[in-house]
Amino acid sequence: MNQQDLLERVRTLLRPSDDIAKLAQTVQRKISLRVIELGIRAEVVVGGSVAKNTHLADSGDVDIFVRFLQEHPEEEYSALLEDILIPFKPVHVQGSRKYFQFSYRTVSFEVVPVRYITSSSDARNITDVSPLHVAYVQTHGSHLVDDIRLLKQLCKSCEVYGAESFIRGFSGHVLDILVIHYGSFLSCIQHIAQWTLPVQITPIHDQQNTVKNIKQDKHIPLIVLDPIQPQRNAAAAVSEEKCLLLMEYCSRFLQNPSEEFFTLKEFDVERLCMTHKESNFFMCVRLRCSSLRRDVAGSQVRSLFERIVHIAKREHFILHEASWKFLSVNESYLWFDAQPPAEHVERRGPPVSEKKHVKAFLKEHGDAYVRDAVWYALVPRRFSSLTEIIFSVQDAFSDVDIEFLPKEE
Repeated sequence: MNQQDLLERVRTLLRPSDDIAKLAQTVQRKISLRVIELGIRAEVVVGGSVAKNTHLADSGDVDIFVRFLQEHPEEEYSALLEDILIPFKPVHVQGSRKYFQFSYRTVSFEVVPVRYITSSSDARNITDVSPLHVAYVQTHGSHLVDDIRLLKQLCKSCEVYGAESFIRGFSGHVLDILVIHYGSFLSCIQHIAQWTLPVQITPIHDQQNTVKNIKQDKHIPLIVLDPIQPQRNAAAAVSEEKCLLLMEYCSRFLQNPSEEFFTLKEFDVERLCMTHKESNFFMCVRLRCSSLRRDVAGSQVRSLFERIVHIAKREHFILHEASWKFLSVNESYLWFDAQPPAEHVERRGPPVSEKKHVKAFLKEHGDAYVRDAVWYALVPRRFSSLTEIIFSVQDAFSDVDIEFLPKEE
């Protein structure tokens, strides 16, 4: 199958039915009726990828924005929205503004209160701008929705999709901008494969003056000027690691196109453990977080992983492998193939000329020895196993339940 036939086949597979969009419109109308009944001055709109028509065939989430007119004080938005949504029995989630989640006919809805604006300069909160993202795609990229889906699925496959702090990947908005800027999926990945970091994408007018207003940071690998907010780097959350992963993935696809590049990799913990059964140092733990918020739980998982790795390196463990996988609030995994160092570590003492300090050192270390006119002693390491390191940090992550998985025989 040639490249064009392959992409057309994948486009067809990713193209969603009308079911989600129709259900979103049904919920939108129900919420709008509640707004009218309560005499609240607000507009209810479908948002996100469903409104842009860039959602994938397996998408099961819908964003809805309730845009409050400016006569309503901002501090009342969440309380007003809570009253509006009473029939849906939502749960609230604390973000930059409190928003709400509920399920309707097995589909998850997220309803966010925002200020009604027509220009990003009037925004009081980052979420206020979200409806303008929809308008941008509808105006400039309505003919590219299939290509945006291709790039989104490719990014999901290589696990670089998502701007949450624990992922540090590409948001849907950034992918929209990139495809619209480069003109097609194929052109987009051809350019990405040739990126040399740091990269600067300027898909707006008066580019030179706008770039000067972006905070320059040598550690930022990617600048994508936001056409909605020209002084904002839409890709500020993207890490160098995720950039490099996507660049490599695009290059590999172009060299050998295959449907595999659009296939999500299913995580199989049993297979993972089985492939490491010969290692004496392999360990896998399952995590459950008490937080209801996905971004908070994911950040806790990442922080715990990074803390364990930091201590292991400091204590001179040999890390043959260390990785993690966040699946949901109730299920994440950390795994390590970490060889512990020698049981004892050499501690440097005082020079032989410092009699007072030498006396104290020898009192503490009776088996001390001299090398190059300096006293040394062998002392037990603080941690003799990775398990001990994990136990040592567990109290700092009280919201995370840690379960050690049995080693495969």
